[in-house]
Parts: sequence; C-alpha cells; structure tokens
Amino acid sequence: MKRLKKYGWTGMLSLALLLGQPGAKDALAETAENCFEGEQQVLFERLDEERREKYFDLHPDWEEGEEEDTSGRSASFLVKEDLNRIAASRLAAAMENGYSDGKIPGQGDLSEYLSSVSYRPHATCLELYLRRCEDGEEAWEKAAEWLERNYDKAEDRKYTLEYYRYIGMNAEERDGKTYFMVLLLR
Repeated sequence: MKRLKKYGWTGMLSLALLLGQPGAKDALAETAENCFEGEQQVLFERLDEERREKYFDLHPDWEEGEEEDTSGRSASFLVKEDLNRIAASRLAAAMENGYSDGKIPGQGDLSEYLSSVSYRPHATCLELYLRRCEDGEEAWEKAAEWLERNYDKAEDRKYTLEYYRYIGMNAEERDGKTYFMVLLLR
C-alpha cells in the first residue's frame, strides 16, 4: 500500500494518507512501513488496518481498491504532526504526573488540553494511554479490548476506530516496557 507522506520543518511526519485518493497530489511515494518507528509502527498498522476493515464494511458499494468516497472521507487514518506533538506532550505528562479516568493532573482530559492550546477545542476526540506494553502487538490488544469494552457499555460510535479521521501517537520506553499515547480526532 502506498502512502502520501509530508514532513514539517522539524523533520517530523506532518501528514500521511493513502496514495490513489483523489486529493493526493504530487506525492512522495513511500510505503506505509515508514509512518512511525519501531513498535509505534506496529500499533499504527494494526489500528489503521482495523479502521479500514470496519470502514469498508460500512461502505460495501465501494469498488475494490477505492480508498476514499465521493465526500472525501478516507478509509485510512490521516496522521498529523501536530497531533503527534500533542501525544508526545501528553505522554510525558502522564508518565511524570500519573493518569486516571482519562485525566492528567494539571492538564485535565484531552478536550480540556486541546482547548488550552487552542487546537480544535470542540472536536470529538479520544485518548488511549496504553501502559507497560511489551510491544506494539500487546498495545493493539489493550486498545482493542478497551474500545470493545467501552462500546459494549455505551453502544456509542465514539468508541469505534472508523468514527475518527485523524490520528497522532507517541511512544516511550521505561524500565523495559513501552508506553503509548494514541490520540484520535474526528
């Protein structure tokens, strides 16, 4: 699968989307294997694969190989540099100050944080803090379990991957375990 990838002035990935979409012009063609590094990439691929499967289930009339519908909605996540930076900041704060009930002491929940930094304060968002994972596969299992458990409780679309369009993430290793912060934005 080919992706369009653009990098910001910092050298950090600023946008990634599937090639072949009507909106993807003058593409830097690279494979999906390079959106993130290491275990982050493993987690990203699993999240994106699940989102794409569910999205295509909801749009069975799409032709084989189409990646975007006529409204411009993408079957794949769009990776955004600013969300990656926010994820890095939230991950560092969560590892330093703790994390409980979706909140970090001194920062609040993700929507409060987005308001404080003037970044799409009214957007629907979801934050997944995946702690003490051996690798990206274990992080994926924890994320899938959390999403399924919360969806079963509330039957709310906000607990499904296909509900969101943008993703940002970061990971950090501590004491031989990897901690992940995944941000999903509609």
